[in-house]
Amino acid sequence: KMADLLQDFDKDDYVKSSRSGQAGLNPFDDDEERIEAPRIQRAIQDYPIFRREDPNFSAALSYTAEITHITVTNGVATVAIAGNILIRFPTLNPRNSETIDLMKNEDKIHSMFQDPMAHHILISMEKSSECIYVGRGPKRCVPRVHTTRLKGHIESVAWNLHDQSEQTTGAILLGLSNGTIVETEVDTQEGMVGIPGLVKKKYLTEVHSLSKDPLEQVEPVTGIYFHPFPESTEYKYYVVATTPKRIYQFLGVVTKGKPPVFQDLFVFYEPDKVQFMEIPSDRNSSQLQLWPQGPKATPGAFAWLTGPGVYHGTLEFRSQCKPGDTLFKSKGLLPYSSKDSLATGVLLTEYHYFLLFPDRVEAICVMNDEKVFEDKINLKSPRDRAFLQMCTDPVYGVAYVYTKFMVFAYTPYKEGRNIWKIYLDLGKYEQALSYTQDNQENRNAVLLRQAEHYFNEKRYKDAALTYYQSQLSFEEVVLKFLQLEGNDALITFLNKKLKDLSTKDSAQQTMLLLWLIELHLNDMKSEVKETSRRELHQFLTLPFLKDRLEENQKTIYDLLSSHGAVEDVV
Repeated sequence: KMADLLQDFDKDDYVKSSRSGQAGLNPFDDDEERIEAPRIQRAIQDYPIFRREDPNFSAALSYTAEITHITVTNGVATVAIAGNILIRFPTLNPRNSETIDLMKNEDKIHSMFQDPMAHHILISMEKSSECIYVGRGPKRCVPRVHTTRLKGHIESVAWNLHDQSEQTTGAILLGLSNGTIVETEVDTQEGMVGIPGLVKKKYLTEVHSLSKDPLEQVEPVTGIYFHPFPESTEYKYYVVATTPKRIYQFLGVVTKGKPPVFQDLFVFYEPDKVQFMEIPSDRNSSQLQLWPQGPKATPGAFAWLTGPGVYHGTLEFRSQCKPGDTLFKSKGLLPYSSKDSLATGVLLTEYHYFLLFPDRVEAICVMNDEKVFEDKINLKSPRDRAFLQMCTDPVYGVAYVYTKFMVFAYTPYKEGRNIWKIYLDLGKYEQALSYTQDNQENRNAVLLRQAEHYFNEKRYKDAALTYYQSQLSFEEVVLKFLQLEGNDALITFLNKKLKDLSTKDSAQQTMLLLWLIELHLNDMKSEVKETSRRELHQFLTLPFLKDRLEENQKTIYDLLSSHGAVEDVV
């Protein structure tokens, strides 16, 4: 009888009568959508993970002057050109630019840093070691600021993302070329700059040195970053700092209100208590990136560009607060694809390491370390090849690659589109499903793989519930479960299908109703007779079946009688 019912169950009628948007039935409203949606998804799939674009900086720049430095944050670019002239503009509207002349013709810029919100710029000069602060607008430029207490160039800056505004940076940390970490604050609320050399100034204090051992070679602080612990009721912070060969962690409580605020945190880290990881390298530089960045973001991952490769990991926050504790988890070293070509720049995004090499850029997936994107950079001029640089906008996740006369941008485009497949290959089905919300084809592929896994593991009820959510045809699913000894999985699947039918689908409801009754009656002949009887009684009392039961009383009575379930008729 079950086979007859299956044969009578008209698939086309079922699909047509079920076009009401419920999951597990037909998800498309018409054939046009059925065709168009996968076509759009395939077009997206064929598009590169990173798009190479012309950022149209030429609207603000005259490329007759050489570019020396570029920094971009929060969608605002600051470009330094020969002659120590700054041009600042929003990347989406380069024509709306402002020009700032540093009036330092006898010197040149060593390094330039812009805070993530694009409110403040610090510039370190090469010959004089002077530091210049540029605020929001050309009137805030203070071109004659001596930093006599700085004994080296600024190599890195840790900006304050939680206590800053357009007028003040809050407490910030500077990593210097002599291995020291300096704390300072820039405040322009009264037209003053808090760096030594002015009549009224804030503070500038050395809070730590990474080169305390006189026998060790002095190395620059190539990267530095600090952030409060999430959901901490105390003033608990962590600091990550790097040199060309080492990455350091500092954890502790800072002092609020009385500067320098980080001195109490660093005071516990004597040379024998410093927590660091060392990777041998012949290079004199490295780069540190954390993701995500922004005023409301809590970084959860880091990438450190070193000589042998990219050292990376996640950040895990617990009760760590003393020397020897660590935030780093799931650590690893990603070697470069070629030993003859070392990366010179890195951008960390949610899913990729974006790397600059002397002749190309590459994107490596953080999930499986596989290369998913490569773009060759063909520069004819040896001078351009020697100068090829990259800066990154950590807020927008955009990389800007530039030479002395050209700039182009790499923007991620739906970079998480293939993460579902990586999780699927790892057997992490729930995570895979979470990345298929906007792609029914991918979602169905995950559900089918998950259902097959459950079926092979003999978790038949779980398989039934998962097949129900997929787009596998009704007949194919039913035939799978008809091969099993018990009927539990088939009953589970048919019950879900029955509940999805509208009261208007009376013929389909009736067929499924009678089929389910017969399945329950067959199970009542097994060792779990009482359980099956109880399930049958519960099934026959479902409110939404009331009309179908009344319409088919005689058929149901005959079905019960044919199985000898006379006492169940009443």
